[in-house]
Amino acid sequence: MCSKSSVQTSGYRACNVRSVGRIVKQTAAVTGLDPKKYHPHLLRHRFSTHCHHNGMPVEVINMLLGRAKLSTTIMYLQVSTNRMRTSYNWPHPHGRA
Repeated sequence: MCSKSSVQTSGYRACNVRSVGRIVKQTAAVTGLDPKKYHPHLLRHRFSTHCHHNGMPVEVINMLLGRAKLSTTIMYLQVSTNRMRTSYNWPHPHGRA
């Protein structure tokens, strides 16, 4: 787990990748999910997709993920088929009938 530090004001140091991975896998196991299927990278994908689907601008998601390039953040976004169909049909004159 992440250890305490008297140096920072929050009282905790930043976690490294292994610590976060261990926390994710332990949480998955405790909740009855397969820990092999869950990892920190998956959480980044889910977080960015959830934010995007709820209207957060891609530029803001990019900053929250700490990415330098917007194109890298766009790769994280997973668009559902239903959302794609709705987005495609909405501006089309025959799609709103």
